[in-house]
Amino acid sequence: MVIKEAILQSLDDLKSLVNHAQVYNHIIENNYYKFEQGKTPKATISAQLGDFIRKNDVRVKRIKSKNGTYVYYLTKYKDELNLENIIVSEEKKTPVNLEQKSSGIKAYQERDLHKLLSSYLHSQDIFAKTIYHEQSKNNIDNHQKWIHPDIV
Repeated sequence: MVIKEAILQSLDDLKSLVNHAQVYNHIIENNYYKFEQGKTPKATISAQLGDFIRKNDVRVKRIKSKNGTYVYYLTKYKDELNLENIIVSEEKKTPVNLEQKSSGIKAYQERDLHKLLSSYLHSQDIFAKTIYHEQSKNNIDNHQKWIHPDIV
């Protein structure tokens, strides 16, 4: 039996709302799957349960419990479970802002680019120093404020 089949079999046996640790314990108790090489088998179960959700597998559903953790169940037992008392908020998929995703342009501030330019210049054996004028003690006149740093 592969791990996903073991998870489905475990959820089918339990017939209730369970978290990933309970699924893991049930798999171990019934010897559905042997975790031989993995160092974090509970995290593997959690990841596989999340994989069911991400791939929109209709057999497994999850809800957020009152303590903030996810609980999983098989959809064929949805009517038997009393979900109204447990559901705090069902997971909602937020629509992706297409305009933001399609542009792919990141806006950088001038200060962010100083480190990049300084490291490039340093690789060319040129040493650069950023001067922040707003930290200067000689900045008395408000009309002569420097709002952008310089590199020397």
